[in-house]
Amino acid sequence: YARTDGKVGKTVFVPYTAVDGTTQYIEVYTPYGWNKSQSLPVVYVSHGGGGNEAEWMHLGAVANILDNLIAEGAVKPTIAVTMDNTYFGWNYDKIKANLMDHIVPLMEEKYNVSPAANDRAFCGLSMGGLTTTSVYQTLAGEFGYLGPWSATMSNFPIDEVENRDFPVLMLGAGCVDFGAGGFVTPEKGLKDVLTAAGVEYTWEVSNGAHDWGVWREALSTFVKDYLWTVEQTPVTPDNGGTTGGNTTGGTTTNPTKP
Repeated sequence: YARTDGKVGKTVFVPYTAVDGTTQYIEVYTPYGWNKSQSLPVVYVSHGGGGNEAEWMHLGAVANILDNLIAEGAVKPTIAVTMDNTYFGWNYDKIKANLMDHIVPLMEEKYNVSPAANDRAFCGLSMGGLTTTSVYQTLAGEFGYLGPWSATMSNFPIDEVENRDFPVLMLGAGCVDFGAGGFVTPEKGLKDVLTAAGVEYTWEVSNGAHDWGVWREALSTFVKDYLWTVEQTPVTPDNGGTTGGNTTGGTTTNPTKP
């Protein structure tokens, strides 16, 4: 819910030139008290099928969630960015090129977000979960934290992933979510592939289906229990991405922050 004590950040639609040369928009959340002299970490959040840059911020309550967690001291001030991936027809190569060559540089220049990989996170729901899994496939070294929720790729090519042990991986879905099938399908699910490869991950299950209640909870858990803390520094590629609360073999334990 929205805070009533005035400790609320701001959201604004920001135009940018996309990978195809057109003008598109991202929506950017900046926390209460932010100014450009601060180099903050950033979480990029993808909607699902049919969504756009406004959906997560408003239906998904990104701003309210971050306002509350930051005010409570559960996470240090963080910038959030949402984008329109429906526009690219879910062509993951275009989406990733647009992200890395257009959105990320814009955020670093305009908002002075940290350029360090361990100060970047990417997450998404449903088709955005597929996008997050695709980010892991080819950009694992560019993000310290990844959250694919309610969708994944079948027959995931884990052997092709460089830096596969770097990102903290929080997989998640609702307990009656049809999107969970891509994680747990025998011989095809991402959980099975990661387990067989010895890659650490955590599996978070929420009460719900393929719905915003599940995804709001997933984002809250991702930010609160997995991302950067006020006192601690996120993992770096050099230490193999050990996360403490992550698990191999698909057995979930109580997660702890890096």
